[in-house]
Amino acid sequence: VVTKDLVPIWSDGDIDKTAEQFGELNNDEDFTSILVTQEGTFALRVGNSSDLNDTNLTLGNDPDAKEKLSKNFNDRVLTPCNGGSNSCYVQNFIIFLNTYTINGHSLGLILYEAVYDNQGNIINWIRR
Repeated sequence: VVTKDLVPIWSDGDIDKTAEQFGELNNDEDFTSILVTQEGTFALRVGNSSDLNDTNLTLGNDPDAKEKLSKNFNDRVLTPCNGGSNSCYVQNFIIFLNTYTINGHSLGLILYEAVYDNQGNIINWIRR
């Protein structure tokens, strides 16, 4: 049995699938994916619907773009942390999400992190 270490972020495949689902949902700008980890609670949301739609079309029609996304994700997010702290993966993911481009445009996704009160209720979301 081979297992991979779990990291507290979405994968490159999750980015691809999020873009695909966005297209399947007729570009619903309220589309959100929530991830709860030991590092925090995060929401991956539509930031720019035009860019996300282009990301969907490009990744769906260009295997080279999908392979490039995967390689860059591994090189820029996973490998530098090399099994390190959860915060390393989160920080690298934020940088990747904010800087990676396809066809000269952003991925079209933005990340928010939940802020909790003392009773464990989400009271705010901060854009990361």
